[in-house]
Amino acid sequence: MRTDTTSESDLASDLKPGLPPGAMPDIRPNIKARLRGWQDALREPCLSALLAVQIIFIFLAVPLTSEGLLPRAVVDCFQFALALASVFVLPGLGLTRIVILLGFGLTLVTSSVPALDPTRLLHYLGLLLFTSAVSLGVAKAVFSDGEVTHHRVRGAVVVYLNLALVFTTVYAGLCHLSPGTFSNVSASPRPQFGQLLYFSPATLTTTGYGDIVPLLPDALPVPVCRPAREGCHTEMSSGTENDRERS
Repeated sequence: MRTDTTSESDLASDLKPGLPPGAMPDIRPNIKARLRGWQDALREPCLSALLAVQIIFIFLAVPLTSEGLLPRAVVDCFQFALALASVFVLPGLGLTRIVILLGFGLTLVTSSVPALDPTRLLHYLGLLLFTSAVSLGVAKAVFSDGEVTHHRVRGAVVVYLNLALVFTTVYAGLCHLSPGTFSNVSASPRPQFGQLLYFSPATLTTTGYGDIVPLLPDALPVPVCRPAREGCHTEMSSGTENDRERS
């Protein structure tokens, strides 16, 4: 009767000649390749998901939180969703990814700082870093080489809406430094941010309605928004037109 005395390590060595007996194969390159493929597959659909989250965040979550109808934790959850999508789904961000995490962490840690505390400025700084870095990460995905799809057009809208958030944060910081910077704006940060978030998109899409008006020279960068708005519209229009010509 024949007895098979081949050990498991010998079998592993036969199957993987390049490995020493008893060594386990390195599966990290395979995992990285699968993760990269997963990111590439979800990159563009995620742009549409980001737009949905952004619309709910700007037009529902922030206004209702500003009126005291929702807890602050709701806004934090939406910001976390934006950070998660930007960091783990949009690939190749490098330094931008670090800035997103840093900005989100700083915003979260300082969210409970009292309104009159000087360190409240750190909250606005973190929010500014976060929104700017998310805008940059999404813009890289939207305007990279490739076919212009409906997902990319929606991603361009995300960048456009994030411009409103960036300027809202700047305006809130100015109000903290110089109370009375804007007319008809509350001195309390909670309703104030919602009012400024109404004012910022209004001045991105129009010249404003006159109900909220900057009173100090430091709060007059609104004309800067107009070239940015026109540039975004031009990119979206030209991209869509090129896509139609290819079709």
